[in-house]
Amino acid sequence: MKKTLMCATAAAAFASAGFVAHAEDGWYARADATYGFSGQFDHDPADRDVVGTMGGTSDADETIGFDLGLGYGFDNGFRLEGVGGYGDDDLSVPAASYNGAPSGAVPATAGNLQTMELMLNGIYDFNREGEIQPYVGLGLGVLRANAKANNLVFTNGTDVSAANGFSDSDTGFAYQGLLGLGYKVSDQLTLDLGYRYKVAEGLDFGGVHGGPNYDADYEAHLATVGMRFAFGAPPPPPPPPPPPPTTTTDAPEVVCSSLNQEFVVYFEWDRADLTSQAAAVIDQAVANINGEAGCAPNTVSIAGHTDTSGASAYNQRLSQRRADIVASALASRGIDSSIITEEAKGETDLAKATRDGVREPLNRRSEVVITVQ
Repeated sequence: MKKTLMCATAAAAFASAGFVAHAEDGWYARADATYGFSGQFDHDPADRDVVGTMGGTSDADETIGFDLGLGYGFDNGFRLEGVGGYGDDDLSVPAASYNGAPSGAVPATAGNLQTMELMLNGIYDFNREGEIQPYVGLGLGVLRANAKANNLVFTNGTDVSAANGFSDSDTGFAYQGLLGLGYKVSDQLTLDLGYRYKVAEGLDFGGVHGGPNYDADYEAHLATVGMRFAFGAPPPPPPPPPPPPTTTTDAPEVVCSSLNQEFVVYFEWDRADLTSQAAAVIDQAVANINGEAGCAPNTVSIAGHTDTSGASAYNQRLSQRRADIVASALASRGIDSSIITEEAKGETDLAKATRDGVREPLNRRSEVVITVQ
């Protein structure tokens, strides 16, 4: 009991320290495969004076299971989820028994355990702006255990029956601590690798053949791997239309200022690299200028922007990287880098007004103005 309370207290302290984290906004579903690599089923008889009463603690070291859940992420970095799970394991039952063995009983150990639980988990996510997002959490709920264990049997020919132990089901209070990493596969899909320390205490099982009852505590260390799917992630913005091509008729005089270009380059969330659509917009703008002999760019101004998700200091740096990548793309297409000026505006000049913490595709952009002479 002391060990489980210490683990739960440590997990609670860890979770409290993470209140500055970010969580994915909105509803999500999750599914995980679970593997219990270390665990025990501590069963104590109510009356040890009965002949052949089973003693000791059974190991539950290879539990295989799964769970499914539905959760909601808040914009303050907190997630709340309900999860239902199932696990199955063969118990390694000890050979110890009290006061000898009943007449006709012979040693033979057997045991298995199936668990079903419903848990409510509170979780904090860290490093929302990165691809790797650690998290910590605590869960409370109920666990139902269907357990069987004995180490003495009666035999009658080929018939074998338990001479001690228990074979029963019970439901009790359960709690767990959670640690893990989320890897952002896309805006909607997250790969989840986790660890859980799960405890259920005060389970009561009836003894076989009218024998004494057994009180049991269950604890398990589990590794998990699964996926989280966020509903309603914003779709990518439509590609901006390319600047209209200039057309010429038979020898009208071209005014170079008519080739001035103003366009917007859009970016994916938390990215500063060019999409194929963005590169096509830049290509078309440069082609429009180069299509007329005697005209050349005079000035180029680039303003990088972000949406309001993430910290303002981080967004300021991100907007600078977005301006830099557009400047590099123009220079690589023959625009003189000495005439290019850049400005990082972060989240201060929104194309579409939103509240803080909102991912808005129209705000993730670089605005470009090219004058021609």
